Amino acid sequence: MKKTFGSIFLALLLLTLVAGAAFAATAVKEKMLDVTGTVQAVENDEVYYPIIYLHGNGSGSATVLGQFTLHFEGIVSNDANGVGTGVEGVNLTVSNGDILFATATGLGVPTTTPGVNKIVEKYTVTGGTGQFESATGDFTVERLVTLPTGVSSGTIKGNIKLRSGK
Repeated sequence: MKKTFGSIFLALLLLTLVAGAAFAATAVKEKMLDVTGTVQAVENDEVYYPIIYLHGNGSGSATVLGQFTLHFEGIVSNDANGVGTGVEGVNLTVSNGDILFATATGLGVPTTTPGVNKIVEKYTVTGGTGQFESATGDFTVERLVTLPTGVSSGTIKGNIKLRSGK
């Protein structure tokens, strides 16, 4: 009886080790990547002061992403001094068609140049398609927008964590 129990125990132990090794080989791998680059966009906003509904499209180039296009929608509330706080969603589409999804909070303040605001947006990556399916991370976009034309340009900087080996 002891010999049979010992053999069963040994067999179960070996099975556990083999299964664990197989699982480890297929485990999800995460890779944190730095994102640094530039963005350009044009906003076609609806202004119902003090509320602004943002509608924008643009493009950019960044490490990890390469060349990309972007589309964003959001809402901003302005105070009497022209300072706006808002929320938005963005889709970044890279050259192979994969899409990165993110949400943001932002702050816009007038600069010393009339009609130009500095915008700082803090994005949280919420996933995507293809290589970005289970992506997480965060990045910041800092840009200057010319209010009469809606044209803006700036920088993107942050981190994206990609998962692979599902």
